[in-house]
Amino acid sequence: MEWSGPFDRCATLLQALNGNRADIGGCGDIPSISGIAAGQPLCIGAVQPPKPDSLGNAILVRGDSSIRKAADLVGKKVAVNQGGAGEYLLLNVLEKENIPKEKVQRVYLSPNDAAPALYQNSVDAWAVWEPYISIAELEHRARRITTTHPAPTYGIMVVRRGAAKIHKV
Repeated sequence: MEWSGPFDRCATLLQALNGNRADIGGCGDIPSISGIAAGQPLCIGAVQPPKPDSLGNAILVRGDSSIRKAADLVGKKVAVNQGGAGEYLLLNVLEKENIPKEKVQRVYLSPNDAAPALYQNSVDAWAVWEPYISIAELEHRARRITTTHPAPTYGIMVVRRGAAKIHKV
């Protein structure tokens, strides 16, 4: 057994699993289930339920931003990973706050591209997960505008089906 990665998001991990470059990895529920539904040769090895008080996902803004709450996102650009935890979080926050999703522009970027886009003012906010939240807060003085978590997600251990058969997982 050898280490593969790190993977910057679930989509990258799922590509590695699908291409036989990895056998197992941790991912969020939405991309895992989407991959399985799309016919990727994957199975679920374990599930970690969401922690009710967890703030493992957040919408971040620059420390000097005038954005203070979800309503301030109207007319703004928010970086999200398409079809992943970031987009799911943003859409749930908007729904909870009765903000039409068309009023906020989603900009589809990977975490590696979204971070500099936020810091360089190319986007106004970023819907993301740990460890990117802590890095942004500690190294770039970003701050959260979400104080509750309307979109808890499950952690999924995804296994390549071929590896599961060999190792009887």
